[in-house]
Amino acid sequence: LRVSLEIIQEEGYLDAQFETLSPKDIIKYFNGYTQCDLTLKVKLGKKFIYSGLLINGLVETKREVVVREVRLEKDDKISLKTLSLIQNRLRSLGIFGTVNIKPLALASNENYTDSALLITLTEKDSGVAEIAPGYRTDLGLKLSASVRLNNIHGLNRSLGFKGQVNRRLFAKYLH
Repeated sequence: LRVSLEIIQEEGYLDAQFETLSPKDIIKYFNGYTQCDLTLKVKLGKKFIYSGLLINGLVETKREVVVREVRLEKDDKISLKTLSLIQNRLRSLGIFGTVNIKPLALASNENYTDSALLITLTEKDSGVAEIAPGYRTDLGLKLSASVRLNNIHGLNRSLGFKGQVNRRLFAKYLH
């Protein structure tokens, strides 16, 4: 039943649902229980069609970064798989802490619903600095430092620097 519903939702009928899940309404046995008919009655609802994009939560990131990852054209169908792919692409950028996507009905007729995708995001911090002092038995004292800037100019570009210095404490390691 789940797979059947997923196939229908992949065609853009996101609100599709079965009219009944009662086994007596779905399965009809005959010929002494050796054969059966399966009848699945589905309320399709309306087909969701992409007509635009609404984005909440952008502070530093440019709108074009999100638009680039949506990859939908006007009048494309919206499916659960499409929503999941967009969400995964946005998360994989590494600049957003949370990504939520929801179709928002704008206009409707008897067959389909023009829908905008409402994308709500929270951005991660754009800079990281680390200092790591330590001691190694083979090198002696050490100090590591790194600086990383993410999402430079809001275009998901990054720049990083990492360095380490050591101070030997014993001359025997110089041989």
